[in-house]
Amino acid sequence: MAVAAAVCVSGAVVYAAAGPISTAGADPSANDWFLLRMCESGNNYAINTGNDHYGAYQFDLLTWRSVGGSGYPQLASPAEQDARALMLYRMRGWQPWQCAGIVGLQEDADARSGRISDITIPGSTPAPAPSSGAVAPAWPGPRYFSFGDQSTTIKRWQDQMHARGVFPVGTGYFGPNTLAVVKRLQGQNGLPQTGILGPVTWQLAWTGRYVAPPTTSAPAWPGPRYFSFGDQSTTIKRWQDQMHARGVFPVGTGYFGPN
Repeated sequence: MAVAAAVCVSGAVVYAAAGPISTAGADPSANDWFLLRMCESGNNYAINTGNDHYGAYQFDLLTWRSVGGSGYPQLASPAEQDARALMLYRMRGWQPWQCAGIVGLQEDADARSGRISDITIPGSTPAPAPSSGAVAPAWPGPRYFSFGDQSTTIKRWQDQMHARGVFPVGTGYFGPNTLAVVKRLQGQNGLPQTGILGPVTWQLAWTGRYVAPPTTSAPAWPGPRYFSFGDQSTTIKRWQDQMHARGVFPVGTGYFGPN
């Protein structure tokens, strides 16, 4: 899924701050970050102009969530916006920000490195990584992947999770098993469970925490017939009740409806 470019809200480039300059913490200089924010948002961390981009760095919601943000960017603290901007820079360089080209920002060696484990989000604790010291390869990009997609990038991610004992060898198809593992991996590492495979979830296949769900034995299939939309059966109700026990359904009715 492509990430929309942020919209510049200031036509003028300002080269000096009127007050203290906040910084995304490392890598590009504080002045580089300031120039970016001035062009993107007028350095306004609380801005919401109604253009589907929010806060000082004009995150869209998909990009914000890809770096672990929740809620709306402009409601997060300036320190959190700074930290997540740095995470995005480490994953994709200046590419997501149109204004970076306008003000002439240059990437350094950390751009696109994928190294985010040293970035601390204020008020949070970094998720533990495997003890092997594994390093994720660079995100192949540029698009993100979701249910129904087919790609060699998906296969490579599946193969890495296979190496950790989660999947069979990857097929490259983003099906229901991949969706379940993506969401579980995101949830166990403090990310919103979007079900989207992007640069941060890619990295977690190598560096993130993952604990497989406990296995249980299913009762024998009652059979003999199969069920589909519009059917009513005690077998359907039993299946619904089991999904209810897993937090998915209300108590089963036995009717095979749209839910």
